[in-house]
Amino acid sequence: HLRNTNQSAMFPLVEIMPSEAEYDFFDDSNFYTIVEHNGAKYIIFQLELWPRAAILDWFNTTISQHKDKYAVVYTVSMIDEKGEMYTMWDWEATGGKVVTGDSTSKLRSLNVAGDGEPRDGNQIWNYAFSKHDNILAVITSFPTTDDIVMSSVKNQRGCETALIAANSTNGLDAKYGPLPLLTKFSEDNKTITCYYLVPFEGMLKSKSITLNKIGTLAEPLIDESLP
Repeated sequence: HLRNTNQSAMFPLVEIMPSEAEYDFFDDSNFYTIVEHNGAKYIIFQLELWPRAAILDWFNTTISQHKDKYAVVYTVSMIDEKGEMYTMWDWEATGGKVVTGDSTSKLRSLNVAGDGEPRDGNQIWNYAFSKHDNILAVITSFPTTDDIVMSSVKNQRGCETALIAANSTNGLDAKYGPLPLLTKFSEDNKTITCYYLVPFEGMLKSKSITLNKIGTLAEPLIDESLP
């Protein structure tokens, strides 16, 4: 496919994943890893820019097999600079409005045309993320004048997911460009804090969001084949 960010060339999975890591992947741009903290396991997904239906199908199947873990998803352009769902058809990008369709020259210039139409924030939420109660946060990036933009959204069962967008403009720019360093979850997983460095101000800043209701995890599956 043509959604090539060159991520796999810069950070091959076989090099960035510890040998003991528990992970799996659809391809080098779409994968998950499982981490453990204080006895609790979390599943962390990395998804491509504007995920194709095949990727979202893989995501739905995979996360459904891990209902005993809270999930965090990293992808691109989930929300806009206002913290609202990113809608492709309203996005003005370097000289013209982006519209869907493989024949659009703008999409080809963005290197995402072909092999299925791209999905914007609303489509991603409705097609995949809203179906799962265990997603704590979707962390993304978008050009914005704010350092970090945070909002939340509820699915039909009332479970909340935090939507976090880091400024994707040049990280060396003196006015914009904070560099996110760390995302921290509280012990009850309801408060999410992003810590980031603003290099030209020489300081570490933070911003938090608290969710009122998160999903209840399923009991871990027991391997009955063990003695």
